[in-house]
Amino acid sequence: MNEIKVAGRQSFMGLDIPVVLGGFGEGKKCISDKTIAEIHRMEVRNVRARITDNIKRFTEGTDFINLKSCLPDKQQFLETLGYTQMQISKAEHIYILSERGYAKLIKIMDTDLAWKIHDKLIDEYFALREEREQRRRLTEEEMMRIQLGMLDKQGERLDGVEERVDYLENTMTIDYGQQKQIKNFGNEVVVNALGGKNAPAYRYRYADNSKMSSQCFSRFWHDFDDYFDINAYANLPKIRFDEALAYINRWQPPINMQLEIGKINRGEI
Repeated sequence: MNEIKVAGRQSFMGLDIPVVLGGFGEGKKCISDKTIAEIHRMEVRNVRARITDNIKRFTEGTDFINLKSCLPDKQQFLETLGYTQMQISKAEHIYILSERGYAKLIKIMDTDLAWKIHDKLIDEYFALREEREQRRRLTEEEMMRIQLGMLDKQGERLDGVEERVDYLENTMTIDYGQQKQIKNFGNEVVVNALGGKNAPAYRYRYADNSKMSSQCFSRFWHDFDDYFDINAYANLPKIRFDEALAYINRWQPPINMQLEIGKINRGEI
């Protein structure tokens, strides 16, 4: 087993997650069951149960490593991953997964929301796209500054137009691709809150022929627009895009609506 180390931290969907390298190959990224639980809004014990109950589908050393049994100085390292002393002492297994192992876990979960988060994690964490995106954004910023006259042809900074750039950066709205991502992710979260497209609540109609699903979708977009102080999701400021994804990931219907959805799905209404 290669040395495992925490190489820093990274922002992902509004969460601050550890960047873990090694274990499955020098410099290769891996991810702990705790981080998986956080980004998928699950209990850690449920993530571990999915792995343990399907352990025959995983290859030890290639898909997963049980940190509880293989690290000589596990206490200190596990604490850097965010585990408390009590969590460490009580856990029978503490798993860390490779990219392949994480993909196998998603196949076991097999929900639209799980696959959505999987795709984003592969792009922004495992595939090291964050570094490439950062370089691309810097290039675009330099081009903007040149076009606005902040830099001369030699790349030297000119005075007097910094406020113009700051204004543009703070007022630019999300592009079409980001609009689609917001819309699709929001719709998936609402469908998931209803219990899925096959759930009774998704198809339920009231006496006035209005649909529960329509009410839930309407509530979500009302909450979204209200939180970000916009009149439509397409007007979301570009600098708040990651914050918006985190908001969607955490959104739940109001408690009264949750209770009503539960009653409908149980056939009590």
